[in-house]
Amino acid sequence: IEMFPRLICLIVTLTSSTVSSAGQSVVKLEGDSVTLDLQRPAETGIKRLLWLFITEGDIVTYYSHDQLWIEENYYKAKVVFNKETFSLLVKNLQKKDSGIYTAVGSGSQVLAEYNVSVLEPVEAPVLTLVTYWSTSDSCNVTVNCTGGDRSLMSSCDNTSCFPEGGASTDSTLSLSIRDDIITCNHSNPVSWKKQTIENLCYPENRGNITEYSVCVGIWTVWDHSGPPPLYFIVFSHILHVWAQSHGKLYIYFLYPANVISNPHL
Repeated sequence: IEMFPRLICLIVTLTSSTVSSAGQSVVKLEGDSVTLDLQRPAETGIKRLLWLFITEGDIVTYYSHDQLWIEENYYKAKVVFNKETFSLLVKNLQKKDSGIYTAVGSGSQVLAEYNVSVLEPVEAPVLTLVTYWSTSDSCNVTVNCTGGDRSLMSSCDNTSCFPEGGASTDSTLSLSIRDDIITCNHSNPVSWKKQTIENLCYPENRGNITEYSVCVGIWTVWDHSGPPPLYFIVFSHILHVWAQSHGKLYIYFLYPANVISNPHL
């Protein structure tokens, strides 16, 4: 029994910040914190400065003579106000914290405005081997890359992968190949996860497979404790008949943790 391909999952977190017409756009990962600084200098001897959130109203009001009032609302335990820089720290961000945060000084002067978006981390993608065939002069692997509600199916040789017809081209999901590794990437502006699989068409991975070989992926819950399911028997018979007319046949049955190779003559 030969176990392959190997699957690897990697998690990376990112930070994003841009400027939009609704103030500076900040994208953060759920559970993170964000510090909102003044974008314009406050006047000397400031008499009053207010931080407010579009859906909750006032959060913090700072008055001259070092007086500070934090509103008795959802944000009371979530914010820290810096009396020296007048910045606002919002902790443990949740999706409901997404929205417009504004700092207003004396005379209703807008001193800062932020459009905060809080995103969940992306799910780990699933990379599945769908089909594989190889001859002495050509080779092809079809893989399916799935992340969340998106799916991307591609056909790969030993150097490149090409999306198949109707495949999603959503920017959150991508498939790439480098040397003997095919990679499925699932990302959003603040997180990234990937899964990899060995490219069976890479010369060193093709091993000593000769004549003609075919791989068809079958997901099964058969645990070998009893007789195989009917579809398994029928499919095996079809492959046996095919092998008799085409020579050597390699069948690869796919399981969640590994792949079992079973050559039939």
